[in-house]
Amino acid sequence: MNELDPRVQKTKKHFKEAFKKLILDYDDYLKITVKELCDTAGFNRRTFYLHYKQLDDIFVELQEEAIKGFYQRVRGINLLEDVETVVRAFFDLNESNPVYQKINSTDTYFYTKELSRKRALILLKEKEMLHTFSHLDPMVQSIVFKHYHMSVSSMYGSWIKTKRAMPKEDMIQLITNLIKNGVSSLKNNEYHD
Repeated sequence: MNELDPRVQKTKKHFKEAFKKLILDYDDYLKITVKELCDTAGFNRRTFYLHYKQLDDIFVELQEEAIKGFYQRVRGINLLEDVETVVRAFFDLNESNPVYQKINSTDTYFYTKELSRKRALILLKEKEMLHTFSHLDPMVQSIVFKHYHMSVSSMYGSWIKTKRAMPKEDMIQLITNLIKNGVSSLKNNEYHD
C-alpha cells in the first residue's frame, strides 16, 4: 500500500489518534486490543491489517515521532557540554504531550523506553550528533548514552509520580548536576535537609 497516498495517511492518522487515546486510558498499552482500537478509530479489523501487522507497529510510529521531536529540540548542540539543554528538551517534549508523559512515567512501559533509547541512539548516530562521544570505545559510548538516557527518563518519571513535588527548574538543575558531576555533587549544596 502506498504510504504517500493521502487516504492511507489519513487512515493511519486516525489509528494513531485512537491509539493515543487508549494509551491515556490504560496503564499498560499491552491491554489494548486490535478490536478496541478499531472501534475507537471507526474502522474494521481488515482496515487495520491493511496498514499494520500488529499494535506494536503503531507504537513504534509514535516513538519515531517523539524521537524526531526530541532531535529537533537538541539539533546542533554538544550532548556532553550542554547537558542542561538536553534535559530541558526532554522535559519540555514530555510536558507538551500527555502520551509521551504517560509512557515515560509508567513502570509498565519499561520495554518501550528501552526500545525508544535504542531508536534515539540510531537517529543521533545517523545525524552525527554523537561526535562528542567519538573518542570513546563503542561499548563505552553505548553505556554512557544508556546512562544519560535512563537517568533523564527515569528521573522525569519519578518527578511525575511525586506529582511534581519539586519545581521543574530545580529538577532540571538536579538532573543536570547528577549527570555532569555524579552523586559527589550533592556533598555541599542546597539539597541537604
